[in-house]
Formats: sequence, structure tokens, C-alpha cells
Amino acid sequence: MAQELECGAFVFHCTSETEDECIRLSLLGMPDTAANRRATARIGPDTAVYLFNTATRELMGRFRARGAPGLAHERGAWRGRFAWQLRVARAA
Repeated sequence: MAQELECGAFVFHCTSETEDECIRLSLLGMPDTAANRRATARIGPDTAVYLFNTATRELMGRFRARGAPGLAHERGAWRGRFAWQLRVARAA
């Protein structure tokens, strides 16, 4: 049986409105769709995770996953708009 390989890097997007909440909660999110679930399925503890602010064009990180992506780790985050979420920590 073939083993799924972890992806090397993944970039989440934010805006100037959502960036502070991402950093404060150590949480990155996106809409809960089948495509987003597939795209994040291979994020693992060694995956480099980044946050790109589409308004300022700033790339932040490197972060690492603190668990698997999942549904609504923080239900109230971003007023519920981005329910597919990943807890992160700054990588050393």
C-alpha cells in the first residue's frame, strides 16, 4: 500500500481585517469545502505553513501545524466564515 506523503508547504490567505485574529488565535482558516479539505489533507507536523495577506502582499511565517486541519476548532473565529481551520505555532 502506498503511503501518502506530507506536503512540503502550504499557504493560507488573510486580509488586513482577518490577520490580527489569525495571529491572536494561532489559527488559520478557510471556507469548509470538499476542495479545501482535500487541499489541506496532507498538512502534517513537518509542513511549512505560511500566511499571506492579500491586501498588503506580506507573507508571514513560518508556522507549523499543531494538529490536523478540522472543522471549527474555534467556532466564533472570523464570525464563522472560515470553518475549516488549522491550529498553528511559530516554527523554530
